[in-house]
Amino acid sequence: MDDGNGWDIPEPRPPVGSVVDLQAALDALGAAVEAVVAHGADTWARLNQYDRTHAAKRMEASRKKLSLADAAFITAHEDAMSDIPARRVRLISRILNITRREAKVRLAAATRISGRPDPWAADPGAPVPDYMPYLADAVATGDAACTAVEKVDRQIRALPASVQAEITAAADEPCATLVRTQGPDSLDSLRNFLLDLAGAEETYTDKDHQRLRSFTVGRQGIDGMTPVRGLLTPEAAATLTRLMIDHASTGSLCDGRDEANEDTRTPDQRRHDALLAGYGPDKPLATGRGATTIVAVMGIDQLSSGRGTALTDVGVHVPVSTLVKDPESITGCLQIQGFEGRTLFFGRTRRLGSLDQ
Repeated sequence: MDDGNGWDIPEPRPPVGSVVDLQAALDALGAAVEAVVAHGADTWARLNQYDRTHAAKRMEASRKKLSLADAAFITAHEDAMSDIPARRVRLISRILNITRREAKVRLAAATRISGRPDPWAADPGAPVPDYMPYLADAVATGDAACTAVEKVDRQIRALPASVQAEITAAADEPCATLVRTQGPDSLDSLRNFLLDLAGAEETYTDKDHQRLRSFTVGRQGIDGMTPVRGLLTPEAAATLTRLMIDHASTGSLCDGRDEANEDTRTPDQRRHDALLAGYGPDKPLATGRGATTIVAVMGIDQLSSGRGTALTDVGVHVPVSTLVKDPESITGCLQIQGFEGRTLFFGRTRRLGSLDQ
């Protein structure tokens, strides 16, 4: 296409749709929905069991297909949305008058079923990295809803970032087949299946841990209690576990031996009380079985290189790079073992010893 000045301008592909046709289709959709809703239970009851079931399946398939229209709207509205996920969720929730949970599902599904081709790009037909065409086709045929697509998206994004693109390509067709043949519930636990598809190893980096970390205090219930949920990094898990070991045992935080002997709290209740005591306003915690610190064991080669993972005294593996990122807070100990693993020397002096020692 010539712009009149001798320059060739590529024609946009795929063809731009008609706004008039879209508005007319929405009018027809609204009229069709009104007509279906007008037929109450008495009309449905006059259908035999087979026809009634078949009609319900047709209605559900149409509802699922509209997920593609949702994805098209969300894609077209990108410029009006923030890059911050929480703000995007609030905006879609407000525009469509749906719950934030439903808005989050539709936003996630849109990244997988909307190809979002750029008609002015060097390769207008090139799909975006997150696009899953087989899943998009399952939605187009009414076999999958946006909730099924969101299940796949959530589990792929929970994997290490280094393998997500590979697994997206490898898992597309199998996941579409699963939802068609076994239903959306078959997509609930795909972790090992996804890793096996790509032949990938589960190697999480510190960046993955920082990306996945979360902690949410839920809404207070009618009973006054508030739920919490989230994912802790290895460092946070080790710190919190140490707090629980020190202050959530039977009799911990009780005043006097008699009260400790009569401690009837459940383990869950003791952990709750330890957390409250650790961060509450009442009084600072006294030392339990040692200070509430992380004790980790690593080799000298790991300490010098800052690589690998170290086992902590609470059973949590923590990356060495995380443990040594603040050298000023580290109290080092040197342990020398014999060939049979027996401790020959254990010291806590500042001069821990040379590499030869």
